[in-house]
Amino acid sequence: MKKLILILVSFILIVGFVIGGTIGIVFKFKAKAHSEEKFLLPKVSLRDLEDNKIKFNKIKKPTILLFWLPQSKSCQQQLENLTIIKEEYDGNLDIMAINIGQIDKKKIEEINIEQRKEILILIDDKAELTEKLQVTTIPTLVFYTPSKKPKTIIGLKEEKELKKLIKNYFSKLKTK
Repeated sequence: MKKLILILVSFILIVGFVIGGTIGIVFKFKAKAHSEEKFLLPKVSLRDLEDNKIKFNKIKKPTILLFWLPQSKSCQQQLENLTIIKEEYDGNLDIMAINIGQIDKKKIEEINIEQRKEILILIDDKAELTEKLQVTTIPTLVFYTPSKKPKTIIGLKEEKELKKLIKNYFSKLKTK
Protein backbone atom coordinates (compact mmCIF):
# COMPACT_ATOMS: atom_id res chain seq x y z
CA MET A 1 0.00 0.00 0.00
CA LYS A 2 2.89 2.38 0.84
CA LYS A 3 4.52 1.64 -2.53
CA LEU A 4 1.28 2.40 -4.35
CA ILE A 5 0.92 5.75 -2.54
CA LEU A 6 4.58 6.57 -3.24
CA ILE A 7 4.18 5.71 -6.95
CA LEU A 8 0.96 7.77 -7.15
CA VAL A 9 2.59 10.81 -5.47
CA SER A 10 5.64 10.48 -7.76
CA PHE A 11 3.38 10.27 -10.81
CA ILE A 12 1.44 13.37 -9.72
CA LEU A 13 4.71 15.29 -9.15
CA ILE A 14 6.10 14.28 -12.55
CA VAL A 15 2.88 15.25 -14.32
CA GLY A 16 2.86 18.55 -12.38
CA PHE A 17 6.44 19.33 -13.43
CA VAL A 18 5.68 18.52 -17.07
CA ILE A 19 2.55 20.71 -17.08
CA GLY A 20 4.34 23.49 -15.13
CA GLY A 21 7.30 23.40 -17.52
CA THR A 22 5.01 23.58 -20.53
CA ILE A 23 3.12 26.52 -19.05
CA GLY A 24 6.44 28.19 -18.17
CA ILE A 25 7.69 27.87 -21.74
CA VAL A 26 4.47 29.32 -23.11
CA PHE A 27 4.50 32.29 -20.70
CA LYS A 28 8.21 32.98 -21.24
CA PHE A 29 7.57 33.11 -24.97
CA LYS A 30 4.71 35.56 -24.50
CA ALA A 31 6.72 37.67 -22.05
CA LYS A 32 9.57 37.89 -24.54
CA ALA A 33 7.21 38.83 -27.36
CA HIS A 34 5.59 41.42 -25.09
CA SER A 35 8.91 43.03 -24.20
CA GLU A 36 9.63 43.58 -27.89
CA GLU A 37 6.42 45.55 -28.34
CA LYS A 38 6.52 49.29 -28.55
CA PHE A 39 5.11 51.39 -25.72
CA LEU A 40 2.61 53.94 -26.92
CA LEU A 41 1.17 56.95 -25.19
CA PRO A 42 -2.63 57.06 -24.78
CA LYS A 43 -4.81 57.64 -27.82
CA VAL A 44 -5.42 61.32 -27.06
CA SER A 45 -5.20 64.38 -29.30
CA LEU A 46 -4.43 67.87 -28.03
CA ARG A 47 -4.17 71.20 -29.82
CA ASP A 48 -1.29 73.67 -29.75
CA LEU A 49 -1.58 77.47 -29.65
CA GLU A 50 -1.93 77.61 -33.46
CA ASP A 51 -4.76 75.03 -33.27
CA ASN A 52 -2.68 72.18 -34.78
CA LYS A 53 -3.65 68.70 -33.55
CA ILE A 54 -1.04 66.42 -31.94
CA LYS A 55 -1.84 62.71 -31.63
CA PHE A 56 0.10 61.28 -28.69
CA ASN A 57 -0.12 57.62 -29.71
CA LYS A 58 1.67 58.58 -32.97
CA ILE A 59 4.77 60.06 -31.30
CA LYS A 60 7.85 58.12 -32.41
CA LYS A 61 10.67 60.45 -31.35
CA PRO A 62 12.21 60.72 -27.85
CA THR A 63 9.97 63.21 -26.06
CA ILE A 64 9.63 64.93 -22.71
CA LEU A 65 6.14 65.99 -21.68
CA LEU A 66 5.97 68.78 -19.09
CA PHE A 67 2.62 69.03 -17.33
CA TRP A 68 2.41 72.59 -16.04
CA LEU A 69 0.39 75.71 -15.30
CA PRO A 70 1.71 79.08 -16.52
CA GLN A 71 0.88 80.85 -13.24
CA SER A 72 3.15 78.50 -11.26
CA LYS A 73 6.68 79.85 -10.66
CA SER A 74 8.17 76.34 -10.33
CA CYS A 75 6.53 75.34 -13.63
CA GLN A 76 7.96 78.43 -15.34
CA GLN A 77 11.42 77.56 -13.97
CA GLN A 78 11.07 73.96 -15.20
CA LEU A 79 10.13 75.30 -18.65
CA GLU A 80 13.22 77.54 -18.66
CA ASN A 81 15.47 74.62 -17.65
CA LEU A 82 14.02 72.44 -20.41
CA THR A 83 14.48 75.21 -22.98
CA ILE A 84 18.19 75.40 -22.17
CA ILE A 85 18.59 71.62 -22.33
CA LYS A 86 16.65 71.24 -25.61
CA GLU A 87 19.24 73.35 -27.43
CA GLU A 88 21.92 70.75 -26.57
CA TYR A 89 20.04 67.93 -28.29
CA ASP A 90 19.98 69.58 -31.72
CA GLY A 91 16.53 68.37 -32.77
CA ASN A 92 16.95 64.81 -31.42
CA LEU A 93 14.61 65.42 -28.48
CA ASP A 94 11.11 66.90 -28.52
CA ILE A 95 9.76 68.76 -25.52
CA MET A 96 6.06 69.50 -25.14
CA ALA A 97 4.60 71.66 -22.38
CA ILE A 98 1.05 70.55 -21.63
CA ASN A 99 -1.10 73.15 -19.95
CA ILE A 100 -3.68 71.49 -17.73
CA GLY A 101 -7.27 72.73 -17.77
CA GLN A 102 -9.01 75.62 -19.45
CA ILE A 103 -6.94 78.75 -19.60
CA ASP A 104 -6.83 81.85 -21.73
CA LYS A 105 -4.31 81.42 -24.56
CA LYS A 106 -3.14 85.00 -23.98
CA LYS A 107 -1.75 84.00 -20.57
CA ILE A 108 0.29 81.26 -22.21
CA GLU A 109 1.41 83.59 -25.00
CA GLU A 110 2.85 85.95 -22.37
CA ILE A 111 5.59 83.39 -21.76
CA ASN A 112 9.00 84.18 -23.17
CA ILE A 113 8.91 84.09 -26.99
CA GLU A 114 12.15 82.09 -27.13
CA GLN A 115 10.64 79.34 -25.01
CA ARG A 116 7.62 79.12 -27.30
CA LYS A 117 9.95 78.62 -30.29
CA GLU A 118 11.85 75.79 -28.63
CA ILE A 119 9.02 74.02 -26.83
CA LEU A 120 5.62 73.12 -28.24
CA ILE A 121 2.86 74.30 -25.90
CA LEU A 122 -0.34 72.25 -25.87
CA ILE A 123 -3.60 72.69 -24.00
CA ASP A 124 -5.23 69.75 -22.22
CA ASP A 125 -8.45 71.64 -21.47
CA LYS A 126 -10.40 68.52 -20.47
CA ALA A 127 -7.40 67.05 -18.60
CA GLU A 128 -7.78 63.90 -20.69
CA LEU A 129 -4.08 63.14 -21.18
CA THR A 130 -3.35 64.31 -17.65
CA GLU A 131 -5.80 61.77 -16.22
CA LYS A 132 -4.68 58.91 -18.48
CA LEU A 133 -1.05 59.41 -17.43
CA GLN A 134 -2.17 59.85 -13.80
CA VAL A 135 -0.53 63.23 -13.34
CA THR A 136 -1.58 64.72 -10.00
CA THR A 137 1.21 67.23 -9.25
CA ILE A 138 2.78 70.09 -11.17
CA PRO A 139 5.31 70.33 -12.54
CA THR A 140 5.48 66.72 -13.70
CA LEU A 141 7.75 65.40 -16.43
CA VAL A 142 7.05 62.28 -18.45
CA PHE A 143 10.04 60.91 -20.38
CA TYR A 144 8.92 58.90 -23.40
CA THR A 145 10.42 56.86 -26.17
CA PRO A 146 8.54 54.06 -27.95
CA SER A 147 11.14 51.44 -26.96
CA LYS A 148 10.80 51.95 -23.18
CA LYS A 149 8.15 52.28 -20.56
CA PRO A 150 7.52 56.01 -19.86
CA LYS A 151 9.18 57.45 -16.75
CA THR A 152 7.39 60.02 -14.58
CA ILE A 153 9.35 62.61 -12.59
CA ILE A 154 7.51 64.84 -10.14
CA GLY A 155 8.56 68.30 -9.00
CA LEU A 156 10.98 70.98 -10.11
CA LYS A 157 14.35 69.64 -11.22
CA GLU A 158 17.37 71.86 -11.67
CA GLU A 159 19.23 71.88 -14.98
CA LYS A 160 22.09 69.65 -13.77
CA GLU A 161 19.72 67.02 -12.34
CA LEU A 162 17.56 67.13 -15.49
CA LYS A 163 20.60 66.47 -17.67
CA LYS A 164 21.47 63.42 -15.58
CA LEU A 165 17.88 62.09 -15.72
CA ILE A 166 17.73 62.62 -19.48
CA LYS A 167 21.09 60.91 -20.00
CA ASN A 168 19.95 57.89 -17.96
CA TYR A 169 16.56 57.48 -19.64
CA PHE A 170 17.50 58.46 -23.20
CA SER A 171 20.85 56.66 -23.07
CA LYS A 172 21.30 56.52 -26.87
CA LEU A 173 20.35 60.14 -27.47
CA LYS A 174 23.17 62.31 -28.84
CA THR A 175 23.92 65.91 -27.96
CA LYS A 176 25.53 68.54 -30.21
